Amino acid sequence: MEVYKKWHTAVTARLIAVCFPVLLGTPLLRAQSEFDDLLAQASLRAAKCELTKPKNCDTCLLFANRALQIAESDHSSVSPAPRISVYAFIGDIYHRLRKFDTAIRYLNQGIHVADSTIGRNCKEVSDCFYFLGLIEEYKQAYGKALQYHQTCLEIREGLVPSLFAELAKSHQRLGACYGNVKDHEREKQHLDYAKWICEQHPEVSPTIYNSIAIDRVASAANAGEMDEAIRLVEGLLANLALSTEQKSSAWARLANIYHNRGKLELASKAYQRQIEIAEHDKGPYDSWLTWPYSDLGQLLERQGDTTGAIRCYHRVIEISRHNFAYHYSTGTSEYRIADLHFRYNKYDQALREVQQALISLNPGFRDSSIAANPTLNNSINYNYFRRALWLKGRILTEMAHKTNNSNFYLQNALLTYRQCLDLIDRFRNDLPTIGARSSDLAEIRHIYEEAIAIEMEAVAQNTGAAPEPAFTTNEKSKAFLLYAGIRENQAIRFSGIPEEIRKKELNLKQRINQLEGTRNEALSRSKNDKDSLTMDLTGKLLDTRRTYEALIKTIEDQYPEYYRLKHDLTTAGLNDIQQSLPPDQALLEYFVGDSSIFIFLVKKNDYRAFEVKKDFPLEDWVKQLRHGIYGYHTADPNRKTDDLRDSCANEYIESATALYQKLLAPVDSLLPRRVVIVPDGALGYIPFEALLTDRPKRANRFHEYPYFGGQTGKEHSISYCYSATLLREMTTRQHRQTPGKSFLAYAPYYDGDTTLLASRSIDSNNPANRLPPLKYATEEVEALHDIMGGKAVIGRSARKDSLIQEAGQYRIVHLSTHGKANDKVGDYSFLAFSEVKDSVDNEWLYVRDIYNLSLNADMVVLSACETGIGELKRGEGIISLARAFAYAGAKSIVTTLWSVDDAKTKDLMVFFYRHLKQGMTKDEALAKARSDYFDKYKSGDAHPYFWAGFIGIGDMGAFK
Repeated sequence: MEVYKKWHTAVTARLIAVCFPVLLGTPLLRAQSEFDDLLAQASLRAAKCELTKPKNCDTCLLFANRALQIAESDHSSVSPAPRISVYAFIGDIYHRLRKFDTAIRYLNQGIHVADSTIGRNCKEVSDCFYFLGLIEEYKQAYGKALQYHQTCLEIREGLVPSLFAELAKSHQRLGACYGNVKDHEREKQHLDYAKWICEQHPEVSPTIYNSIAIDRVASAANAGEMDEAIRLVEGLLANLALSTEQKSSAWARLANIYHNRGKLELASKAYQRQIEIAEHDKGPYDSWLTWPYSDLGQLLERQGDTTGAIRCYHRVIEISRHNFAYHYSTGTSEYRIADLHFRYNKYDQALREVQQALISLNPGFRDSSIAANPTLNNSINYNYFRRALWLKGRILTEMAHKTNNSNFYLQNALLTYRQCLDLIDRFRNDLPTIGARSSDLAEIRHIYEEAIAIEMEAVAQNTGAAPEPAFTTNEKSKAFLLYAGIRENQAIRFSGIPEEIRKKELNLKQRINQLEGTRNEALSRSKNDKDSLTMDLTGKLLDTRRTYEALIKTIEDQYPEYYRLKHDLTTAGLNDIQQSLPPDQALLEYFVGDSSIFIFLVKKNDYRAFEVKKDFPLEDWVKQLRHGIYGYHTADPNRKTDDLRDSCANEYIESATALYQKLLAPVDSLLPRRVVIVPDGALGYIPFEALLTDRPKRANRFHEYPYFGGQTGKEHSISYCYSATLLREMTTRQHRQTPGKSFLAYAPYYDGDTTLLASRSIDSNNPANRLPPLKYATEEVEALHDIMGGKAVIGRSARKDSLIQEAGQYRIVHLSTHGKANDKVGDYSFLAFSEVKDSVDNEWLYVRDIYNLSLNADMVVLSACETGIGELKRGEGIISLARAFAYAGAKSIVTTLWSVDDAKTKDLMVFFYRHLKQGMTKDEALAKARSDYFDKYKSGDAHPYFWAGFIGIGDMGAFK
């Protein structure tokens, strides 16, 4: 409320100064004087206008509406700016009363007045957009809220003189919005910048500064920086200038930190202190109290005090209903009560409560029948609408297993899960950034797993359910994020957008990328992340991002085909995949859940689905497999002992046979010669070609091992993709322009002096991060150039900037260089190019750089280490260099899963390209290259370390 008091006092002063007429003693003067007086009276009462004191709001509105009548009269002398100010004022009051439709009508009318008179470049219009943003925040429509707050900030930045308090508040609201969609990097940048504005301009109210400081506590805690969060909140609580509401908020932040750290007694005391402050200042029914009582209820749940928790939730419902006709806190508390009943197996009670939660969360929905679900259009809280649908699906599933009416409950569970997944798709598509869309994937993965299980159970119990939806649900779980990025990248190319606009869009993306890199470099050099250089770069980054997002919004408005291409994210159905598969090829797709692994086998005229119970340590087996393959070969020379070699060999044999039995044995007899594997989770780290159908007869005869797909009479040509939808996209992809050149190969030459590269490694003290000379890279590229023709770039000329300029002109791009996966931050995996002294990024081509390339390549070959692996995010897959090239437009990628031997790589690549030249499909050429390799190398040199790391991804069709 303190912020509102300051704002309305400023508005009143401005109105008096601006609107007072020069002519005295005229009707115009009397009208102007009456207008000023009425607005002053309204402003005085605005400070006391809140939900618990509606009479004050009514009186405030009475004066403001009279002022508006004078301003809108036919002979009014009131200029446009004060008129707009009144619309903003009234809109704010209705916003505080939660009468959002009325508030929106007034705020939009204020903007309309500006559009028809003085234009939008004034403070009064920025206030209209500011309040519209607050309304959308309350409704949890954060995509819309961000648009309004961005528009508001853009106007405020153009005002002269600058209004620094308003600028700080705009950045604060943008930070809060990004925090609510869990895009914590942008949240932190906006909040830090808001704080910096306040520190540079002491005239900004301490109230605003303290409010930003409170949000920064939450930002640090959400990012996992708990020590920093405690330091910030303790400083706040020592601040005697905090308002009552800010003290309550500070105690709330401290309580949340203690709660998350498991210090429950301290958290309980902090919640109680928060409640005491709020009740003393505002009374027992202030809407602010819904927060601490809800948090305290969750703490009591954790302590096992179910009765106390339910008492807190009922208190939340009581306060909420006292203040609002509809409020999400009512529905969230009913959801939590339902969840408690569910956990204690009280299914009937749980079902009644969760249905009531759905009613409370969806104004206009009244159906208490358990067979009824609300539409997706009217929810006032997405997170708890999703959770309530999910909980209802789980309750119905349990009741199907434990009652005689199993078909009824199973059918309704099925419908509820489908409704929940439709809601997830709709909401995520409206979110503003990939970071926001991926924010809750871990929880959503659980929903997908349960939905697939219930779909398969419905088919197994002959309920009339079709078998296809389980496959479609699995596809949705995989395809969304990557496919969305690819569609956005393709849309800008194929929607008829003029070349100059496409160039502007690309330049802005590259500028954002450059600023991010420069800012991160400055942060790494500076002990103070709020120094002038860093904050200057932060300001430029935020401004460039806003310009880019405004351009995209304009393109969406002016080019409907772009919007359609970008937002039409329909995933591939079973029939689509079957029609696209050749007769000799099958799709083998996996979903790895917490309790089950689902295997989907799709062939031209067949479809099967299997469930394998995850009663074995999958992730441990995958680690053992990988260490068994390359642990000895990549070890420091001083550690390469016979014991290590034998230990790794045993690890490999044990894990490779065990994984085959779980992942491939159930379907092996059904597989044709060619197989496309869509892995999931940790499966993306393993080469299925190296799995063993049985234990080998002679441990040291690696060329004779019973590899999956490599046995005589049972050969398989294996390739991979990230999803069936992406496979369809890559196979049918049309390039923006047909590349006029055939083959481009890069081989940066390192003479052994890699100290500069090593110093930029993720861990410069780790020998594994050093980048040694690639002795055979030049030989490899020259041999391939002899086979394919085209262009070979070797040595110092093989720079990143030249690749970026040239790559879009070639059908095949071959990169024989160092690669490094970053399993902590996948976007910072990189390919290394020839060094340019004093280069900010040291000629590293990061994943985030590759996203901005515009490729027309039929194939990109990454003859480099670790290009197919990277950070594994639950629900999002592995963020790798290979996946980034798929995003950038490549139809297929050949990539590596670990640090490869460059001498053996040269031989494999020569064999591979020879077979491509003969007209083989890419997967068959890779399989034949391995066969040729076994003909040349026996025993130890035929170890999977040397050949199994290379895999093909995407369109495996032959070159024409």
